[in-house]
Amino acid sequence: NTPVNDISAVADLTTLRLISVFGTGVTDLSPLAGLSELWALRLHSCPASDVSPLAQMTGLRELYLNGVHGDRTTVEQLWQALPE
Repeated sequence: NTPVNDISAVADLTTLRLISVFGTGVTDLSPLAGLSELWALRLHSCPASDVSPLAQMTGLRELYLNGVHGDRTTVEQLWQALPE
């Protein structure tokens, strides 16, 4: 577990390809929404409950959610939008 609660600093890192957020206090995923080149996102044990900002990530190819309490319908829509 890490004391990180805010990931807003990554919003300006528009060329990121992969982000892993494990065991943090991050609740706001909206800073990730504009990362159009991000192709892999791994969230594990994060208290974030609103995963809807991830739907704006058009370059996403890999999504790993474990211990994230997002709305089931939204999560299913995210997975369906991923390319096979």
